[in-house]
Amino acid sequence: MVSPESMADIAHLNGMRLPARGEHFLRIDSESALVDALSWAADRDVAITVLGEGSNTVMHPLVQGLVLEMAIPGLKVMDDDGTRLLVRAAAGENWHSFVLWAAERGFHGLENLALIPGTVGAAPVQNIGAYGFELASRVRSVYCYDRVLEEFKTLSAADCHFGYRDSIFKRTDGAHYIIVAVDFELDRNAIPVVTYPELKQALGQRPYGAVEILEEVVNLRRAKLPDPANLPNVGSFFKNPAVPLPVAESMKVNWPLMPQYPSAGETVKLSAAWMIDYLGWRDATHEGAIGIYRDHALIMVNHGAGSAAGVLNLATKIMQSVENEFQIALEIEPSLIGLPAA
Repeated sequence: MVSPESMADIAHLNGMRLPARGEHFLRIDSESALVDALSWAADRDVAITVLGEGSNTVMHPLVQGLVLEMAIPGLKVMDDDGTRLLVRAAAGENWHSFVLWAAERGFHGLENLALIPGTVGAAPVQNIGAYGFELASRVRSVYCYDRVLEEFKTLSAADCHFGYRDSIFKRTDGAHYIIVAVDFELDRNAIPVVTYPELKQALGQRPYGAVEILEEVVNLRRAKLPDPANLPNVGSFFKNPAVPLPVAESMKVNWPLMPQYPSAGETVKLSAAWMIDYLGWRDATHEGAIGIYRDHALIMVNHGAGSAAGVLNLATKIMQSVENEFQIALEIEPSLIGLPAA
């Protein structure tokens, strides 16, 4: 086994590019390397932090223990009946590159999720979603390492307990799983999902299929979302809150312009972006180099020298202002990792 690097610079492994170091760091490119790394950590009784590209994390200056960058590669068709396919994508594959790989081969069903930053291994953790579609609907199973049983195992989609931006992997009862690969059910004749108004409008009246949907999703995301490579961010910083139908109806009376979206059960999702914009937070820098993106109120950005403290201070102020005005409690979407500065 290659010895982990000590006090490694891991700023490149968080979307906000906040300054951070890992007490110990190792890049994992195979299943055997993962097992060896976990053994190393167990022998020294140090904590484990598993990362992909860190595209949905806010990182404090120090991450204690052993930080593992999951970089296992591999794309493989496991089954193909001529129409439906089962495709296994390894955790270290870049998500958008995988979506393009599948689309180029006529393996459809993931087009709405194009251009989402991150890796395949991180996608189920957050149950990524966009333009009226969630990852969970295409996941057959997740292949992972169980740190309690010390063995590789397969979890069915049901075992993953997917929810809105949620899964077992984000919870205490799933913290012992490390995702190694994901099996997706794709389809050469997949029915396009075009329920999201903005996507519908972009497609217009012209005929469309999976290829056109992918192209428009990419165009839409590029038009309104900053490229993390140029302006560090973690995508949507707050979840859209779901409220009971009577609450939504009441809010429609008080704020008729606030967008509302159908949700599971007797709930309605409210637009967190609209509320934040309404309160004047968009296109301003409030905590040193940390601010809200000029074109989208859900996107917090780092203009160059931001800190985790600045990110969380601004998030707290926004959440308090939304609760004061709308009596709605916003929830932060990215994961918080590491220890604050002393």
